[in-house]
Amino acid sequence: MPEHKDRLPGGFADKRQPKDFNKTQMKMGRKVEYEHTNDPKIADEISMDHLEEIPDYYDRLEDMEDKAKEEGQFRNVEESFAQRLDKALGLLNE
Repeated sequence: MPEHKDRLPGGFADKRQPKDFNKTQMKMGRKVEYEHTNDPKIADEISMDHLEEIPDYYDRLEDMEDKAKEEGQFRNVEESFAQRLDKALGLLNE
């Protein structure tokens, strides 16, 4: 696999590689961060910055969204996190 090149200098995960992080968290992160970009490399870089701070960031995000749904506070106008995650995992496994 080619080495990751930093495209967003100044992040917490500068000089780190995607392989340095949990594979499942990276897959989840890529899909979530597509909210900000259509570029998978940028999405990965945003994910790595979050995971550098909190190694299970995307599990926690999913839990938070689930709790908000239970409380009737979730206002996502897009598809659910689980639907986005299923699509992302399917795309990354192709």
